[in-house]
Amino acid sequence: MYRRQPTTLTSLMLGGLLCLPACADDELGDDPMADGGTTTSDDTASDDDSPASSPTEGEDEGEDTTGEDPTGEDPTTGGEDEDAIFDCEDPNILIIPMTGPGFDPETGEFVGAPQDTYIAHTTLAVVTPEQMEEFLEVNELAAAQAMQTPGMLGVGFAVESECGFLRTIGLWEDEKSLYSFVGSGAHLEAMQRAPELSVAGKTTHWEIDSGVMPLTWDMAFEQLESVEPSPIYD
Repeated sequence: MYRRQPTTLTSLMLGGLLCLPACADDELGDDPMADGGTTTSDDTASDDDSPASSPTEGEDEGEDTTGEDPTGEDPTTGGEDEDAIFDCEDPNILIIPMTGPGFDPETGEFVGAPQDTYIAHTTLAVVTPEQMEEFLEVNELAAAQAMQTPGMLGVGFAVESECGFLRTIGLWEDEKSLYSFVGSGAHLEAMQRAPELSVAGKTTHWEIDSGVMPLTWDMAFEQLESVEPSPIYD
């Protein structure tokens, strides 16, 4: 199993990096695909006693007059509630240590040049078993591109197979380096196919001070917690 991980998991590089090319024009923290707002679909739900929840006079109670799926299911996530998808927890999460030019291949420790700040990213893609093979094939070239991108210091992976979660965590010298990867080459091509190759996704990036290094998965989970799902799946 572990002998196969380097090839398979490196190809997850694109997994959740779903930022559109336009985000390269935004300031740090303004990633349009990683809005940090906390509003959820529950915030706009109508009360049971509101007029919208009751049929009007002469209206068939069994008739759907809203144009929405009468089952209440979200068609963009295969009929599964989006909140339920991201609430999934896999007790057997598999963590792959950081690897790249800024990390010691033997110990996994950061050995890159010291800087005052770095740019960190984390991503999450939700992939069904039917999508998995093609998802990995499409992302193989994007992974190779990332490892050759100047300014990329390292990337790690996490797999939550019971939830269908493929996660990445990465460290970059600066935001320009990250965006040069996101909006070009094999990554750009694969990114455009993300809605057909995955069910949902989240992504964010942030500035990390050298004083709180090393970058950890706990940091990544916390950063991604309040991020809204990518709108490309709407």
